[in-house]
Amino acid sequence: MSRSLMNRAAEPALLSAGGVLVAAAAGGGRGGGHLNRSAALVRALRKAGAEAWLYPAGPEGPLPGVDPGLVISAPGDREWALVVLDCFRCSPEEVEGWKARGPVLGLDEGRSRRSCDFLVDLLPGLPGREQPNLASPLLLPLPDKRRPAFPESGYRKILISFGAEDPGTVTVKAALALRGSPGDALGDVSLTAVLGPLRRNAPEDRKLLDQAGITAAEGVLGSSFRESLADYDLVITHFGVTAFEALYARVPVLLLNPGPCHERLARRGGIPSAGTGKRGLERLAPMVRESVQLTGQSRAAAARWGLDGEKSSLAALLLGARPRVHRACPFCASSGSRPVIGRFPGRTYRRCSCGGIYLDRLDPPPVEYGGDYFFSAYQKQYGRTYLEDFPGLQRIGEKRLDRIAAVLGKNSPGRRLLDIGCAYGPFLAAAKERGFAVQGMDPARDAAAYVSERLNIPVRRGFFPESAPRVPLTSLPSGT
Repeated sequence: MSRSLMNRAAEPALLSAGGVLVAAAAGGGRGGGHLNRSAALVRALRKAGAEAWLYPAGPEGPLPGVDPGLVISAPGDREWALVVLDCFRCSPEEVEGWKARGPVLGLDEGRSRRSCDFLVDLLPGLPGREQPNLASPLLLPLPDKRRPAFPESGYRKILISFGAEDPGTVTVKAALALRGSPGDALGDVSLTAVLGPLRRNAPEDRKLLDQAGITAAEGVLGSSFRESLADYDLVITHFGVTAFEALYARVPVLLLNPGPCHERLARRGGIPSAGTGKRGLERLAPMVRESVQLTGQSRAAAARWGLDGEKSSLAALLLGARPRVHRACPFCASSGSRPVIGRFPGRTYRRCSCGGIYLDRLDPPPVEYGGDYFFSAYQKQYGRTYLEDFPGLQRIGEKRLDRIAAVLGKNSPGRRLLDIGCAYGPFLAAAKERGFAVQGMDPARDAAAYVSERLNIPVRRGFFPESAPRVPLTSLPSGT
C-alpha cells in the first residue's frame, strides 16, 4: 500500500468477493468522527458497486446525519470479504470475534493493534506503538473545496468546533474566551460555534452564545460540514479529523485539547495547540492574534502529513484488495496465538510457535509467471536461459546450504527441506546432494515436470499455501 498504490485505479476485486462490513464507534462518549468517516466509506464503496454496510458498534437508536439505508442492525452469521473496524478501542476478544467473520482491518485502532490482520492509521498516533501497514491522512474523507492558499495574516472569520458530542463542553468555553478577551484585537472578528448533534444542553449553550454575539451553528455529520471549512480563516478544534480536514482545505488550525493524550498527539503532528484546561483557554486569544506565526505553523503541519498534495481514497484502496489471511499456521496447522513481527504496505508477517514465519496480504500481487519466463524472459535479463544457468544457480544454492547447516548443525539427522518456488530445481539438487530429504513446489508445469522426471525429486505443482502438503512439514518423506 504505497503512495502509488493509493492513487492507482482500483481493480474491482471486492465487487465479486462478498460484502464489506464497516463497524463504527457510536453512542455516548464516542463522538461522531468515527461514525462520520465510516458512513462516508460505506457510501463510496456502494457508489463503486460494492456491497457495503455500516454497523454502529454502540447503543441502538437513530444516528444523526446517517442515512438509515446504510445501516445493518446485526452482522449476521455470514462471512464477509472484509471487516473494517473503526471503533477507536476494541478489546482483543472483540477482534477475535470479528475474525470469525472475515479478514479484519483496523482503522486508527488504539488497543488491539496486534490482533488486527491489517492496520491503517488515518490520523498520526503516539510514538512507540506498533506500526501500521499504512499511515496517511490523505485517506480521510477530505473536503473538495479548498482555499487557494493559507491566509497570510489576520483572521476575520473563525469557526469553533469540538465534534458531534463535545463531552468536555469546550465549545462554549472557547468561544466566550475569545469574545471576552481583553483589548480590541478580536472585537470585530466573526465567531461561529458549532453545537454538535450529540451535544447535551444545546438550548442553554445557544442562549449563552447569543448573549455574547456569537453565531451558533447546528452541527451535522457528513460532507456539508467539511465543505464549509474553506469559508473560514481559522478553525479552533481538538486533535482529530476536523483538524486535518481544515489543514487540507488550507485553513489554519489552533487546537485546544481536552486532555494530555490529545496534547501529545498534537505535538507529534506539529499542529499548533494552546494546550489543555484553563491554561489553554487563557492562551487562545493571544495565539490567535499571532496570526502570521499560527498560519506558518499550520502550513508546515499540512506539508508534514502530505496535506499540501491531492487526497486519495480509502474506498478505492479497499476495492482493489484481495485479502488473504491464514487462520491456521500454514506449516503446522496450529490455530493458537501467532504474534505479528512486522507490518509493511499490504503485508503482515506473523511467527508461529513452531518457528514458521508466514505472510498475510491485503492485496496479493497478480501472478505473471509463464513457461517463457525461464527461457526468453530470463535470457533477456541474464544473457542465458535458466537451464543454461543451472550449474551457477546450484553453486549459489550450496552457499545458502552452508548457512543453513551452520544453524542446524552439519550432522543433524532427519533434515528435510521444502523449496517453495523451486523452478527447475537447482537448489533442490544441491540440497539432495547434501543429504536433505527434499520436496519442491512450483506453479509452472514444465518446471515441475523437469524436477520430477529429470531430477527424480518429489514436487507439487501450484501456489503456496493452497497447494502445500496437507500434513505438517515433519511428516514429509524422509528419503527420495
